[in-house]
Formats: sequence, C-alpha cells, structure tokens
Amino acid sequence: MIYNKNNLIIQNIINKNEARTELTGILVKKDRTVATDSFCLIEVKNVKPLAENKDIPALQGVKNLTSMVKQGQIVPTATIKKVLGNLKENKDLPILENCFLTHTKNDKTQIQFTTTDLKNENNVLSKTIDEKFPDYEKIIPPERGIKITLDLKILKKVIDVLNKMDLADINNNSAEIFITNSNKPILIKTKTKQEQEVRAVIMPIRQ
Repeated sequence: MIYNKNNLIIQNIINKNEARTELTGILVKKDRTVATDSFCLIEVKNVKPLAENKDIPALQGVKNLTSMVKQGQIVPTATIKKVLGNLKENKDLPILENCFLTHTKNDKTQIQFTTTDLKNENNVLSKTIDEKFPDYEKIIPPERGIKITLDLKILKKVIDVLNKMDLADINNNSAEIFITNSNKPILIKTKTKQEQEVRAVIMPIRQ
C-alpha cells in the first residue's frame, strides 16, 4: 500500500487533547486515510491504486498487508508527523514522494511506513491505537442538492478575516452560510459582539 502527503496531512484537523483515544490518530485503510475530531472529517481516497505504478522500488520487509488494513488501523499523529518529515520532493521520480506501508513482524499491533531515495530506506515503526474508529460512512451526506465550486484560497481568506473579528458567539465563532444555486455567489453572515452585522460574499467558479 502506498500513500502520499495528501493522505497524511489530514492529521492536522485532529484535536491533540481529545479524550477519545480512537480520535487521536488517522485511520489507514488499503485505499484511503481518514481523520476526524468529531466536528469535522476528511477522507482521502486513492481512486487509482498507486501500486499500479511500474516505478515502485523494491523494498525490504514488504509483506501482503491487505488483510491488516482491510478493516483499517489507527495510526497515532506522532507517527504520521515523522513520516511526513521523511517525505522528500523528487521531480525526477515522483513515486519516491510517497511512503510505503511495510511490516516486519507478524503482529497486527504494529505498523511500519517506509520512505526511500533508492539508496537508503527510512523506516518508521509504530504501535497502532487499539480502538474502534467511528463508523464515519454513516455521517457523510449524499452528494445531491445544490453543488457550488469555490476557490479554497478565497474561502480561507474570508474565513481568516472573520475569525479575527470579535464575533458575538465567541465560543463557537459561528456563521450562517446561504446557497441559492450553483451559479450564484454564496453569502456568509455573522455578527460581532458590538452588534455589527457582517456579510461576506464569495463568487463561485464558473464551470
């Protein structure tokens, strides 16, 4: 199994002080990774198996891990950070920008990620979190209704500004979002504690 940085950076949404142990790591499955803090969730699915790439290097200690990750293993964020730190950009051979799931012991409580530059291998061995990950599939809404395409950089710019305001709901920094149809701009409304009304408009990307 092969994963890239997109599969791993989702660990940034995890609440490090979470009391529920199963939410302190990312779920690693054969074709995807998932992270949640119970308020938001990100899944990165490898639709086209990276393993089809003919440039995959031969690695030591690789075993058939299909059964191990079929149901998924929860990997601590500390491990994911180490693996991310080992990933290096390689424009000549992009396959080396990935990490490879390997395993050297017949023990499902441990998981190992390997990165390589073809000369050396860098292994990160970690214990898995022995808990049951939430059945997240049940909470993902169906892909129907109004669909609107937004520029994430613009969305982030607006949200960053709103987050710096003295909003009325200081506990949640909440806002209302209005979507009329896919061709119209979205409207974000909130209020400050000084009773100011704030409206932000983001234009959709025309497709």
